[in-house]
Formats: sequence, structure tokens, C-alpha cells
Amino acid sequence: MFQQFLTTSLRYIARNKAVTIINIIGLTFGVTFSLLIGLYVKKELSIDKAFVHADNIYRIEFEYPDYGKVSVQTSALGPDLKSSMAGIEEVLRIQFWEQIVLKDEDENYFNIAKVCLADSTFFDFFDQTWIYGNPVDALNKPYTIILTDELAKTIYGDINPVGLTLTSQSGRSVFTITGVIKKRDDSHFSYDALLAMVTRSETSTTILHTYSTQQWLTYFMIDEGVNIKMLEEQIYEKLYDLIPDLRDGNRRTDFKVVLNPLKEIYFDKQSGDLDTIHGNYNLIMVFIAIAILIILIACINFVNLSTATAMKRAKEVGLRKLVGSKRKTLIGQFLIESFTISFISTLLGLAIAELLLPYFNNLIGSRFDITYFDNPYTIPVLIGIILVTGLFAGLYPAYYISSYKAIEVIRGEITRGQKSVVFRRGLILFQFLISVILINSSLVISRQLKYTREKDLGFEKENILTLDIPGSIYNHMDIVRERLLNNQEIIDVSYSYTAPGSSSWNYEGFNINNKSVSSMVLSIDPHYIKTFGLVIAAGRNFDEKTSLDSVSNCIINETLARETGLENPVDASFHHDSWYITMFPVTNIRIIGIVKDFHLKSFRTKIEPLILAWNPEWHQYMNIKIAEGMIAQAMKKIRETLDEFAPGISMNYKFVDESFNQMYKSDQRMSKILIYFTMLAILIGMLGLIGMATFMAGQRTKEIAIHKTFGASVTSVITKLTREFIVLVVIANVLGWPIVLWLGTKWLNEFAYKTSISAVIFIVGALMSIAIALVTVVSVTFRTATSNPADSLRYE
Repeated sequence: MFQQFLTTSLRYIARNKAVTIINIIGLTFGVTFSLLIGLYVKKELSIDKAFVHADNIYRIEFEYPDYGKVSVQTSALGPDLKSSMAGIEEVLRIQFWEQIVLKDEDENYFNIAKVCLADSTFFDFFDQTWIYGNPVDALNKPYTIILTDELAKTIYGDINPVGLTLTSQSGRSVFTITGVIKKRDDSHFSYDALLAMVTRSETSTTILHTYSTQQWLTYFMIDEGVNIKMLEEQIYEKLYDLIPDLRDGNRRTDFKVVLNPLKEIYFDKQSGDLDTIHGNYNLIMVFIAIAILIILIACINFVNLSTATAMKRAKEVGLRKLVGSKRKTLIGQFLIESFTISFISTLLGLAIAELLLPYFNNLIGSRFDITYFDNPYTIPVLIGIILVTGLFAGLYPAYYISSYKAIEVIRGEITRGQKSVVFRRGLILFQFLISVILINSSLVISRQLKYTREKDLGFEKENILTLDIPGSIYNHMDIVRERLLNNQEIIDVSYSYTAPGSSSWNYEGFNINNKSVSSMVLSIDPHYIKTFGLVIAAGRNFDEKTSLDSVSNCIINETLARETGLENPVDASFHHDSWYITMFPVTNIRIIGIVKDFHLKSFRTKIEPLILAWNPEWHQYMNIKIAEGMIAQAMKKIRETLDEFAPGISMNYKFVDESFNQMYKSDQRMSKILIYFTMLAILIGMLGLIGMATFMAGQRTKEIAIHKTFGASVTSVITKLTREFIVLVVIANVLGWPIVLWLGTKWLNEFAYKTSISAVIFIVGALMSIAIALVTVVSVTFRTATSNPADSLRYE
């Protein structure tokens, strides 16, 4: 029976090439991009899920009512809580160092992009695949370091580096390699090397047990069965015993303790952590929705064309029923046809997905592979796609066509049926609605990205290069600056702790105007304000000739002045009574100037209170402003100058405008993908329109011929044929606008500084959708409208 059904299905598919090709192309595209989206979604949803103890790992955070969660903690907090509270099995502290330059035994320099400092318990929390070494004692001793396989291969090739050493630029620190592990890409933080946390105790006996500085992310292994909410409350009460400032009333108490589950950290963008990776859950949902919608559009094409051409199969159904075929047998026959097309489309979609995979990887910024037998889900997913798509696309046509009564077919009493026409119009309307939502959503995202590119940041970002200061330059910073300024290609040079667009920030607590303030503190030099084109609103800049300006004086931004309520901020002083590691190692600080607000972070974040200090010991970046059109020449001069003082050390640099663009990378990626999928949805929809328009024009050939005989023009005929589709497009726009407004507003609310959703977006989107429908339908109906009516009426 099945073989007979299959043979009949293949014969029907071969006889109806046009309809079959449209259906296969639509379903193939749908399957292709659903597979690619599935790879991305699977990877994103698997972040932090594969660790053995993932269900028992939590990160401690403090949540404040005015600025959200803060996950960076003091070094003493975790160990003290573990030793004094039940329910906490183990504790892990980690922090990150970026752009560390080390040299091997042959004096070759290597830039390590990110080093993770971790306690020896790291591997109890985050299990790894070991290539060389073992986790038992790999991070127990100071200056022991573990390399990822990628970094180890870069430095040592294929040899086992365990026992070899790497040295700092100064030569004072020697790191012994104790292992090589496979680099993971399924965690909310990444690193190129692991360094033993106890290394920090070599430079300070108290640094790993202090409540005076917050630098560490702290994770707990919680015992099974512990009530997390109750534990959070117990920890909050215990903080009064542990933290001196809290006990003495010098710290805010309007916060709550949050134990953030490991499995939720990746998508928790509200966590105020540093140097970790966050996914975009909304983007994942958008991708899933788009994949479903594209498959739906392709299936709608199948349903529409099958029901529209059902009259051609009416006699086949009638004759089969007359010779005894039951309805369920006919439904089975038509479903086999649907599954056959679905099977062919899935195979083609899989082949195209393999071809497009490199381009998709480049677009997403990750690496995916389609594995068939190593991954237990691939084959079942492909079978599922065939079954679900085939069933969804074929069930209604099978039900509809098999419902014909044999006697009515033989008598010629079958009509197209008003219900089927209304149903097809509803499906076309739904297709248009999807396209309208995608088109307008793309316009909203593009408008916001344009806003982020064009909005005034409060400083100059063009042609400014930020460069990590090599260690050997620290004693020659003024000389290097002078050497660089001797070149006409370089306009200005300054030094600072960090750079705009960076992820490395420093926060400190102060008492200003009798208010407890947590402010971002950025160390700069007197040339920084000129380099970046900042505007002094009141007071003055730092002065190289005034010794007290360094460390003792500061400049604040307008936000800090406003939030602290200082009437005359310039020359006012404030206190910094409790400090440990700070840019202000003094107790009394004087404000000498106010700088106009400028953006250091993305537009998702409001401009925060900012204090500009001048502490050369904290400078990590060199900021070089290059003359317009002289970048290539300037880079050569910079390299030559650095080679005098730091020979052999690679330049690790970024341009400020690139750093800011990087902050919107996920949004730009979403915009690109949405545009591509919008184009795909439109293409599949156009295929369906071509099929439907061709069918309708064919059905109305004689009607059109009669109209033309009585003097109807080509334009009026085309208008008559396209009117129905245009009405559906207009209705789809009206229905789609509220949805786009809701979705767009929800996405824009993630930004503190954002554009608006204006009527222009909806007008442009409507014109685009109408134009697409017109071009598609007119291109198909033009031939019918311009045909000779005598040819159609010759045999009437």
C-alpha cells in the first residue's frame, strides 16, 4: 500500500512541476534557516548547563533599589560566610586581568588577552577537559598558571609545556605552567589562562582577606535541599557581623542579598559584573519565533496552492470513491505527497545549510558544526522536521480534497467553495502580517542603531587610538609622549586608567555633602580632556605645575554634582575615610572642576556619577589622537617609538569608535539577521503570491477576455486582479502596527537613551509591503491582462 501511495505521489509531483517547485523552494528555505537558527539557539541555551555541579552553584550579589545588582565582592566575604554558616559547602573567588604580556624562555613576547585568577577550588565548580596536568594541585601554589590549549599551541606548538615557565616583562615574576586544558565556549566567562589566586598574597599579606576593596566574583557550592531564599536572608543578617563598615553604619543597608543560580547568570543582563559574557534572551526568542514563522509561511504556501488547485483533483477523488476508496485512504495518499515534498525539502535544506554554515558562523561570530552521529539530537530533529512540516502542510489540503462527494463530482456540481476562498485569503493575510511585522521591526532596530551612531557622546571618538602601556614604558611615559608629539601625524597623547567603551571600571565609596556615594573613578592625566575633546563646564583642568592636583584634587561630572546636591561644587571638599586600594590615597579630596557629562558606556546605561582623578600609578592606557587621514603613517611612527622602549612587544590597541561599535555588536548582529530573515520571509511569500496570482489569473481568463471585449483597458484589468491582494496588505499593516509598537517599545526600553517609534516607520513599512505585493502580482498578471481576448473566447 505504501509503495503504491509513494508511486502515485511521485507521479503527481512530476505532473505538477510549477506548484511542486514553489512548495519545495519555500520549504527548503524554511528548513535551511531553521536548522541554522537551531544551532545557535541550542548553543546559547546550553551555556553553563554542562558543568557537573551546575544545579548547586550560585553567585552572591547585592541588589540595590537605585542601580540594580552588584556582583563584585570583597575577598573576605566568601571564605568568612563559608566558615560561619551552614549550607555552604565550598567557595570560589575569581577575578580577571586583561592584556597580560609574558615572555618565554627564548625571550619571545606573547600577549595573553584574558587571565582568570582563581582559587584552587575552581575545578570543583567548573570541571575541565585536561590535556596535560591534573586539577589536584594545579592552582595551589603562587605563580602557577594553566594555559588553554589554543594559547599553549600558540606559544609551544605541540609539545607538553608543563614545568616550563613564562616571565613578566619586568622579569620580576616567573610563572610555572602546571597544566593545559581545553578551552570551553559554554560558560558565562572565558579566559586564555588560569592563574592561582594565592599569587596575589605574594604582594600583599592581607589582600585575600579584606573588606576594604571589591574586586572578586564569589561563587558558592550550596548543599542539596537548602532553601535558597532563607539562606539569602541569613547571609544578610550575618553581614552585620562580618563587614565593619556595615556594622558601624558607614555603608548603605537598603540592599538585599541575591544568590544568583549559575544557570541563570548568562541571560541576567542586570548583574553588574565585570569581564563576563551575557547572552540576549530576547534575541533567542526572536530567532525561535522567526524560524517558526518562516516554516509557517512556507507551509501556508503549500496549503494555499493545494486547496486552490483542488479542482484539478476533484475527478480523481470522485473516481476513487466510486471504486471503493475510503476517505482515510485518500487522506493517507495526500499526506504521503506532503511528506515526500517535506523529505525532499529537508534534504535540500540540509545541503544548503552546510554550504551556508561558514557565512552563518561569520555573521553570528561563533563556530557551529552540523554533526550527524556524534550529536544524539541531529537525526531525530531532522526526522521531526520532516514529520511536523509534512503533517502541518498536508493535513488541511488532504482533509479538504478528500471531502469531495463522488456523485457531485460526476455530475459536475463541485464549485470552489466560499469557505475555501475565505480560508486562503486568511492564510495570505497571515503571510502579509508576518512580513509587515518583520519589515517594521527591522526599521525600528535600524533607526536605534543609527541613533547610537549619530548621537553626541560628549567627547570626540574619531581617530583616537587606545594602546595598552607596555611595562617597560612606565618609567619613560613623559619622554614617550614627547617623542610621539614630534610627529605631525599625531595631535595629542594622554594616559588613563581605562578607555571609553572598555569593560574595565573602578568604583569607590565616598561621603559627599553628607551623602554616601558610590562613584566610578577614572584616573587621567592633564592632557586627557584635550585629547578627547571634553568640555569643562566650571572650574579648571588638572595642572602639571600644581603638585597638589595629583591625588589630592579631582574633577567631577555634572551627574555627580546634581545627585549630591552641591550648590557650589568647585573648591568644595569631601571625605574618603575608608580606603584600601584606591586612586585617592588621601582622606580629604578637593573638587577643582566640573566636566560636562559624557558617555563611557553604552546607551543601555545611564550616565553615572564620575570622578576624574590624576594618579599616574593607575595608568594602563595610552590615548593617541591621530590627524585626519594619517592613520597608516601614525601607526608606523607609534611602532617605531615603542620599539625604542619596548622592543619585541606587540602593540595591543583599539580605536575608540570601534570599541563603542563593539558594545552594540549583538544589536547589529540582530539587525543583520532580522534583515536577512525578513528578505527570506518576503521571498517565500512572493513565491506563494506568484503561485496564487497565476492560479487566479488562469481561473479568470475568460472573464478578463469578456471585459476586454467590452473595452476594458489593460490598467483596469490589472487593477481588478491586484485589488484583492492590496486590500489584504493594507489590512495586514493595520493589524501589524500594534504588534510592532509593542515589540519595538519593549526592545527600546533596554536602552537608557533611545529613539522613538514614529509614524514614519509605519508609513515606510506599509509602502514597502505594498510595493512588494504589487511588483509580484503585476509581474504575473500582466501577461493575462495583455493577452488577445479572441484566444480565450475562440471555443466559447
